[in-house]
Amino acid sequence: MTVVASNTQEVTLNAHVCGVVFLAEDGQAVVSPEPMKETIATLRAAIEFHTGGFHRIEIIAPSADTTYQASLRQSVIRACQAECGWVFVVTSRCSVHREVFHRGVQGLKTVEGLWGTMIDQQDDGALSLRTPQLPTANSIDDLVMYPWNCCMDAGFFIRADILYSVVTTASFNDLASLCMELWSRAKCQKLPLQLVNLKPAATPTTAAQANQTAQRQAALKTQRGLVDGSLAMMHKRNVLTSQMQDLARQSAATVNYFAASRQAPWCGYYEVKQFEGQPFTLFSQNDDLCSLSLQWTGEYEAASTYVWQKLAKRAKLVLDIGAYTGLYSLLAARANPACRVVGFEPLSRNYARFLQNVQLNQMGNVSAVRAAAGKQHGQIGLSIYSNGEFLTSGASIVSTAGRQPVDVETVPLVSIDAVLESNRLGQPELIKIDAEGAELQVLSGMSRTLAAQPDLLMECLTGSDCMSLEQILRPFGYRYYAINESSKTIEPTDSLTASSGSLHDLNRLISTKTPEQLADVMNGNAGVIAKVA
Repeated sequence: MTVVASNTQEVTLNAHVCGVVFLAEDGQAVVSPEPMKETIATLRAAIEFHTGGFHRIEIIAPSADTTYQASLRQSVIRACQAECGWVFVVTSRCSVHREVFHRGVQGLKTVEGLWGTMIDQQDDGALSLRTPQLPTANSIDDLVMYPWNCCMDAGFFIRADILYSVVTTASFNDLASLCMELWSRAKCQKLPLQLVNLKPAATPTTAAQANQTAQRQAALKTQRGLVDGSLAMMHKRNVLTSQMQDLARQSAATVNYFAASRQAPWCGYYEVKQFEGQPFTLFSQNDDLCSLSLQWTGEYEAASTYVWQKLAKRAKLVLDIGAYTGLYSLLAARANPACRVVGFEPLSRNYARFLQNVQLNQMGNVSAVRAAAGKQHGQIGLSIYSNGEFLTSGASIVSTAGRQPVDVETVPLVSIDAVLESNRLGQPELIKIDAEGAELQVLSGMSRTLAAQPDLLMECLTGSDCMSLEQILRPFGYRYYAINESSKTIEPTDSLTASSGSLHDLNRLISTKTPEQLADVMNGNAGVIAKVA
């Protein structure tokens, strides 16, 4: 229970009551009534779906005040008078996610304010992650490294007494200044939760509205320049010193990524430029093992990425099954801008980052698909074994003996044969499979695809059923090659072998090409097919 003075009267707030208040869109003084009707409709649907444990949820109609701050102040006072212990803040351009209260209340157990990741809803109804976007943040120190629009949007929960203290004592005239003031006073957090979708702005119908839209677009263009400048400054601040690099590389060399991430954290944009084709950028919130390894050691699966790009240069269609955050997809697209790359990633958090990296680099030849690959279409449970500190690369649709998942996410399941046929994509020449032990399921759904004999780059973990995999592959005339990341070599083997357990020995190349043919592709020799410089 918290007591605030609302209109000179003391009011006791109830933590089990949530008030919903509306902000005007940035650049406008008052809340637009027409789009708000749709927002309220999605809000009521969300309340009907799940209240998240709130005993009561009050929708506070916006006041008619003509200033941004005064309108919000009056709404918050009314929320306090209704005994609301929490407030959910949303704009009229947002459609509320149906699980907003269920998701939000889970995160409110340890914080005083909770923000979610913003998703754009296009005119055709399609959804896409906003970029640039900061998915997570734990303190105001995290926020000040980024332009506000990378990390703050309407669609957030805040304790009512804290919001009341801000709107009655501080000065603000837009969402940016409001959010920064809240973060400076409260224990806030931003999580990769989808709380709202941002709907497209209405088409202006009058000359005055068109002029206002043009002014806002000009302001956004100026802001984009400020964003670029801020990112450049942030990059300079985060460049690792040689001492920190040594510490990080020592930890990374022993595969202790958690220790390395604490000794040499990397938040921001990393330019990948030591590969084939034009450079591209990866975003990391100190949680992406691919970009962290590149930053710490200058490489990630050096031999595998070398083979992958050399083969991609000769392909028209490339599939990346288990795309994680998109490194292999982007490498293929840069090595061969004329090819089409389709990446499949089932885990929602990883998929969001994959989509972000594709959009960040304007990769028009890369398509991101949120799905696991298996024998048939449907849905399946994806077991998650990490605690969320990193974007996990170890989630799987098959159970792992001796390990209990910390969470299970229901994801779409697709057959590769069916996807290629229904979308008339043709036959791929190159496929990467990183399915965390589900390789049999993946191959079982792509018999017609295997008949075209594409090159396969496949992770074979310790315990993989290599004999069963060979039985599926044998009719298609495949040969097997071991890839060693530490010695940077690719060598022929008599059979398909599982990993030794080392991260330097995870991948196998499966191809109908002879060692001589591969050596020609890799610019190597037939004995040791490739030795990466």
